[in-house]
Amino acid sequence: MLVYNESTGEIEERQEAGVPIKDGAVWICLNLEEHDRLPSFLEQTIHPHIKKKLFDLESIPTLAQLKNQLFFSLTAIGKDLTPINCTILVIENYVVTILKSNLFNLFSKIKESFIETPESMTNPFKILYHILNAFFMLYLQQVDTIADKFQDLEGQVFKWPFENDIARQVYRMKQHLHRFRQIIEPLDALITKMEDPDFPYKDEDISFYSQDLRNSYNRIVQALDQFSGSFDGIFNLQMSLKADHTNTIVKTLTLFSVIFIPMTFIAGLYGMNFKYMPELNWSFGYFYALILMFGVGALLAFYFYLKGWWGRSKKQK
Repeated sequence: MLVYNESTGEIEERQEAGVPIKDGAVWICLNLEEHDRLPSFLEQTIHPHIKKKLFDLESIPTLAQLKNQLFFSLTAIGKDLTPINCTILVIENYVVTILKSNLFNLFSKIKESFIETPESMTNPFKILYHILNAFFMLYLQQVDTIADKFQDLEGQVFKWPFENDIARQVYRMKQHLHRFRQIIEPLDALITKMEDPDFPYKDEDISFYSQDLRNSYNRIVQALDQFSGSFDGIFNLQMSLKADHTNTIVKTLTLFSVIFIPMTFIAGLYGMNFKYMPELNWSFGYFYALILMFGVGALLAFYFYLKGWWGRSKKQK
């Protein structure tokens, strides 16, 4: 528990609070298994509905306000994009956070920042701001991770356009983006409430802090929208490259077929069993037929080359 002493302007770290603290601000950060460490006088004032949700870290993101009690849940994102939930309650000058052990590192950094700069914990609003800002920093790190993944997939498409795993990775990233959007969207309502001039835990610098959170939120949402279209573009690009390569193969086979059609015709013509075919009695009839067939094939191939249908002519280069 951290207590900001208004008279001294310093922060004290306490294990328990037996009586209510009226001056300053108090931040109580508890593990899910430490629900019995919640001060009894505070537990008695919490609304039963909010109390039930406070220790339910598996629920969907929620925002609720009853009289002077503000409750909401936040979801952090792990390195593998797994969601990690925590709940926050603001009641009078107290801020209570309930979290799982895998979020201790994040909240330890917040605690250190409060101890180093006591003025950042003068009231519940500032405590809320720094907690939310720490979560937004996590979200922005994930945005950078997704951007790196996008660039990696973009390079893979041109190296291995027929690799089916690329499409699978795109599909998985689209799923991650959808979950990310579900996590970030509920914060819009909370930031809107904090921007309200009638917000009960407001600070004299409320506009600055709320605008900073709003800018971070807008940046993340815009990035997610852009990523959604970008991953669709990677998938469509791979499909286009596959189709283009398939067209090249079909064109090559078609050109070979066109070249061999007249050669097949000539072979079939001289293969007919008519009695009077002068060329069959020529001494060089066989060589004549070969030269004729390969000559026609070479002329057709050269014609295709000049047209740019097979390779590229000097003019096109």
